[in-house]
Amino acid sequence: MMEPLFAVRRCGGSSGGGASELQLNEVQLLCQLRHPHLVSLIGFCLSEKEMFVVLEYMSRGSLAHAIYGKDHVPLAWKHRLHICIGAARGLHYLHAGAKRAVIHHNIKSSNIFLDEEWCSKLSDFGLSKLLPLSTSKALTRIDTDHAVGTCGYMAPEHRVRLLKEKSDVLSFGIVLYEVLFGRPQYDSTLPEEKQYLLDWAMESLSQGTIYHAIDPYLKGRKAPECLNKYLEIASSCVHHKGNLRPAMGEVEVTLELALGLQERADSEMSIYPYGECIYEEALFSGFVWKFLGLDSHNFSEITNDSSDSESNNCNNNS
Repeated sequence: MMEPLFAVRRCGGSSGGGASELQLNEVQLLCQLRHPHLVSLIGFCLSEKEMFVVLEYMSRGSLAHAIYGKDHVPLAWKHRLHICIGAARGLHYLHAGAKRAVIHHNIKSSNIFLDEEWCSKLSDFGLSKLLPLSTSKALTRIDTDHAVGTCGYMAPEHRVRLLKEKSDVLSFGIVLYEVLFGRPQYDSTLPEEKQYLLDWAMESLSQGTIYHAIDPYLKGRKAPECLNKYLEIASSCVHHKGNLRPAMGEVEVTLELALGLQERADSEMSIYPYGECIYEEALFSGFVWKFLGLDSHNFSEITNDSSDSESNNCNNNS
């Protein structure tokens, strides 16, 4: 039996500055949180000049690397759904399952990690906020000192420096689109109309060309009913108005339903070589064309807000 592996992070050190406020915040939060879909804190050692943090080792790296990283191996559609469901469960726990609700505040594909068994787990809690016990989880908003987060994943309410659980929901919705399209939320190497993922997704939906816009590897491998349900919840998550975004419990359940629809459709299909079910392109026109419930302004407003934020103090790290 192999000995367990751990990841050790050194904070502070040679500069003599010691651990930062964000690093200390992450350790304090992880001491209070425990869930199968959160990266576990094993232990830490703190001194005046540095801190060592021991974390669960995530051997397969980040979701970002798994879906669009260099030399990545394309993931099967059902595999991606399982990963999204796991991440949704972790975020649902933060919002509603812990003793005190937590706003993660930096949900993105590079902060969702995968272990050896491909189990997805949320990481990087440096910007997270633990909500007071006395406040209502559904209505809580928290003042922040300045606009922080990752450009492109930040909800419109960041402009007024107020946070709530639904801010995380929008960020998670963007991750869902990255998983479907197999690309980052912004890519400067693409033609201008395709650089911002949400704008490109909106255009593809409105033109009924979503089948051709998503990750080419997934073409023919998704059931139309599953894709329709997935797009329904992903687009609800990125609604410009926070009160119209679903709670993470609803997101989790809807993704599970999408997976169920895929599995049922696969069971009714003829199996092609290598054990795959192939869905013809013509099957998608009816289902996807019916999915036009998202107002076109939602995507563009979020994109504009993210662009405006780039002149502020947002974190541009991927």
